[in-house]
Amino acid sequence: MRIATWDARIVSSLVAGLLVLAGICLLDGRPAWAQLDCPPPRPEPSVTAQQVTDGSASLMDFALAATAQFKSGDSTTVTPEDLGRAGCWLRQEDGPWRSGSTYLVTLTPDGRVYLHAKDMSLSAGKVQSPIYAQILRALGTPLGVLQGLSSSDPIARAGAQRMLLEHLESEPHGPFDLTGGDSG
Repeated sequence: MRIATWDARIVSSLVAGLLVLAGICLLDGRPAWAQLDCPPPRPEPSVTAQQVTDGSASLMDFALAATAQFKSGDSTTVTPEDLGRAGCWLRQEDGPWRSGSTYLVTLTPDGRVYLHAKDMSLSAGKVQSPIYAQILRALGTPLGVLQGLSSSDPIARAGAQRMLLEHLESEPHGPFDLTGGDSG
């Protein structure tokens, strides 16, 4: 019985110590990322969301400018701060990357939303199958691959996924990597 009481005291002391340490770390006086104003992207993108909205640039130009912007880093190492700044720029209403109904949405090859600049709660969700199929079709994905992706046969589905990845790697404008690394 005495050992159980001693263990409870140690646990209570450790928990109290961790709470004090957490409080000190959280109250260090620095604002959270969400409280900071976004520094302007450097360099400014060659095509902005506003230009697409007002009709002076195409959506394709905007997507290619985004690809160039996020692949232009000198370093292949991306820090959490770099990703935080990029996320801040992408979500900022009336910023260079978001204006009205023009903003970036990136998808994974399996049809999940990787990043949704207007509504971050949609990130990680799956795009509805008919919509994703239309996106893939617009990228020139062969009909046989699309049919294989919706197959109930796991072997056919796996083969179609492999063929989709091969197709996307050959798509001149398909690869897009927000982290700045090589995508193929």
